[in-house]
Amino acid sequence: MQTLMAERRPEQLPDISAVGDFDAKKLKHVDTKEKNPLPSSDVIRDEEIHSRDGIKSFDHGKLKHVDVDERNPVPTSQILMEERKPDNLPDISDVEKFDSTKLKHVETTVRTRLPSKGDIEKEYVESRAEVKSFDKSKLKSVK
Repeated sequence: MQTLMAERRPEQLPDISAVGDFDAKKLKHVDTKEKNPLPSSDVIRDEEIHSRDGIKSFDHGKLKHVDVDERNPVPTSQILMEERKPDNLPDISDVEKFDSTKLKHVETTVRTRLPSKGDIEKEYVESRAEVKSFDKSKLKSVK
């Protein structure tokens, strides 16, 4: 069974050996013409003026009064606070009776190592050395 690509492939491919010997100087010069040119700024300005004429001459007397009926009003902050409260509050009466003397003492250990003052000064000196030894001649002038 042949694949679709194999079925579409022609029996004999065209000869493309002349493409390498092609001389572009033999082509004729052709002027390009825009088929759909963009409008100039004058045309755009005129369109803006004409479009505003309709707005300025609009008769507001033709408008009808409409009563707004809010079907889904925005809830107030008080309603939102009431919705956030749980239906059943947890019983916290045992918290007052809790005996904190039954707790064990624990020593906390700091696992994040901060750099020492010497490390900070060393890094500062190294970064300053990089800045001082920078070759400004490699910079390009921007105008």
